[in-house]
Amino acid sequence: MAAKGLALLGVLCTLVHALSGEEGRASDSRAVRAKLTRRHFAHLQPDIDEWNRLGKPTKAVFQQNATADAEGLLVAVPQNSPSLFGTDYAANIKYYVYNRAQPGGVVVDLDAAALLAAGFNRTLRTTVVIHGYGHDITDKLYDNVARALLDVGAATNVLAVDWGTLCPKPFYLSARSRVAAVGGRVADLLGLLVDADLARLADVHLVGHSLGAHVAGVAGRRHKVARITGLDPAQPLFTQSSSDLLTASSADLVDVVHTCVGSLGFRQPLGHVDFYPNRGRLSQPGCSFAADKLTLGECGGGTTPCSDAVL
Repeated sequence: MAAKGLALLGVLCTLVHALSGEEGRASDSRAVRAKLTRRHFAHLQPDIDEWNRLGKPTKAVFQQNATADAEGLLVAVPQNSPSLFGTDYAANIKYYVYNRAQPGGVVVDLDAAALLAAGFNRTLRTTVVIHGYGHDITDKLYDNVARALLDVGAATNVLAVDWGTLCPKPFYLSARSRVAAVGGRVADLLGLLVDADLARLADVHLVGHSLGAHVAGVAGRRHKVARITGLDPAQPLFTQSSSDLLTASSADLVDVVHTCVGSLGFRQPLGHVDFYPNRGRLSQPGCSFAADKLTLGECGGGTTPCSDAVL
């Protein structure tokens, strides 16, 4: 009986030792991931510190639908953000061509032959549209801008950049950290257009909303285009010294429409010409909001520039 008891005790000791080892390895893994995460976001630390110093909100609640909300931490370092490390930008950024033959847009490879096969016309000007945080190719921005240009018969190709898988809610900090890299990919698109003799930079107009406005700014600093239009450029975790901030140096003409100043939209002028409809403040006609939290704002009819969310 005593022997059986000792044997059982030995088994239990072995089990406890094994579990302790697993727990230790899991703890080590978490510590390594936390270290890598902090390193991944280190370049944003000055902007995070300034955001906190100014006493800006650190949480956001984005209304996903009529019944569900998703809370996002604007400045907290995420531990489970999708594809945080080793992001494959080439695989996660898609490009679309809109024209009268393809009014709903068709996805294309970053390749001259693919663009031409989709109906890209090298004799026309080119408009490139870039969405913002929490959006993707299904955003009204694309349908409205493309449809408006096609309906009025504007002599322009319309290209769309979809980086939605890299900027999902509620991971704002992850999306913010990717602005420069996504801007680099848009710059690659511009380089392709020029190198393949598909377009001249003097005939290119970039249109970006929210974080997409800063993406356009990054691309324009590598390949200076004729014009960039920033629609309510994002403010959270951007300062005047941010290296990936939209500025007047990004294009021959930078025009900015501010519609959510002091909340999610940048308050200070950023371009050669800055417009502040209704003084740039909330609420804008056609946009819904909750004054006590951040909530997704949809624009009635899609005709009014509207921020992703408001404070």
